Amino acid sequence: MRNRRPAPLTDVSRFPLGRPRQVLFPRSERGVLEAVAAARRRGRPLVAVGRLTAYWRPIDASEAVVLDTGGLRGLGFSSGAAWIGAGVPVREADRALRARGYHLPIHPDAYGDTPIGAMAASACTSGVGMANGPLSRWLCGLAVVTGQPRLLTTGAACLRGVPPFSRDGLPDPTGLFLGSEGALGVVTRLAVRLQPPPYRVRVRGRGGLACGRALAPLARELGRAGLYDTFRAALTLEAGVLRGWEVDAWAQSFWSPEEALARGRELAARLGRALGGPVSLAAEPELARRGRGPEYDARWLGRPRDHALMARRAHFLGVDVNAPYEEAGRALAAALACLAQLRRARAPQARAALYFAPDFVNVGVHASLPARPADFESHWALQRRWLSRFSALDVVPYRFGRLWPRRMTGRLEPETARFYLELKRWLDPDGILNPGYPLFSGEAA
Repeated sequence: MRNRRPAPLTDVSRFPLGRPRQVLFPRSERGVLEAVAAARRRGRPLVAVGRLTAYWRPIDASEAVVLDTGGLRGLGFSSGAAWIGAGVPVREADRALRARGYHLPIHPDAYGDTPIGAMAASACTSGVGMANGPLSRWLCGLAVVTGQPRLLTTGAACLRGVPPFSRDGLPDPTGLFLGSEGALGVVTRLAVRLQPPPYRVRVRGRGGLACGRALAPLARELGRAGLYDTFRAALTLEAGVLRGWEVDAWAQSFWSPEEALARGRELAARLGRALGGPVSLAAEPELARRGRGPEYDARWLGRPRDHALMARRAHFLGVDVNAPYEEAGRALAAALACLAQLRRARAPQARAALYFAPDFVNVGVHASLPARPADFESHWALQRRWLSRFSALDVVPYRFGRLWPRRMTGRLEPETARFYLELKRWLDPDGILNPGYPLFSGEAA
């Protein structure tokens, strides 16, 4: 296992995450087991990290042993599922699956650098392919190293000799680890259900500032009709000017390119009526199905490793919540109020973003601010105001992390809070795994 001289860590937002005592690079599950065992013997906190592409400050690495999971690689196929190493980036995983005639149905709306293990740790519910269901729908099981330390396999794979073809039919702890941010265990492998890629047609449109309220009911209706796999909209602020709403959606069909095109035309017609502006339809469903051409590449923000470039250029702030459609209007109003703050603060670039699924909407505020260290505290104060505004609504944070006010995590019912604490004590008896994570530290009790 490689080890390097510790240096202060930052995430993509460039907030300091602390100076670790040690950074380890395990290449196998055995290496993870050894690292957790050693940290437990010495009584040192241990935090697992991926590519540090989050902007929620999910960890505190101060005097901790940092476990970089990027070396946990590998891809294997068996009985309708693929075991994928937690360190494999999502774009690389999708490419590898497509080489076998499959695909990754959902992934973050990012550059593709995010490790697939981070999708499980964060319980990914925002991004591309949300109408296909959350990541939990596509997971057959996990391999997780707990703080005891023990290696657990979940789903059908917990039965000796049985491939991970299913999660159903027996008590399955897979869901307990989704969203736990490494506080219950370090995800080392994921069993992903195999699904052939669909034919896809991209639809894009523009609308004025007032059309934002019409998007949520339209997206809900279209999602229930199964007309899209991805439906996202953004209101962008550039140099003090609001650019109006830009909508990007994909119709899909698992049967034929002709059906995908027919669905794309229906989606374009209904979107055009709601936006009252121009709508374009791309007609390359076969290329998109093969993972080639501009329509496939458009599902990623840009080139791999552009997260690092973004971090060097600007200080990125963000907050994301999941809201039921009944609360979507209030969540959007909160996002627009945050955008107004950024406009008054003369932020160079910011946006309010909506990612729709058939039964909920992810609402986010994202901003790129000048990357001057002297401004970081004022930026952090601005983000705290956003968090306070959203925490008053009936929403669920996309990730709890360490940022949300106590009144958000304190909404747990007492028995539920006690259950989480007992679960933490059982899986991590000495409390060394990502200590301080609110759901498992008593702060939510």
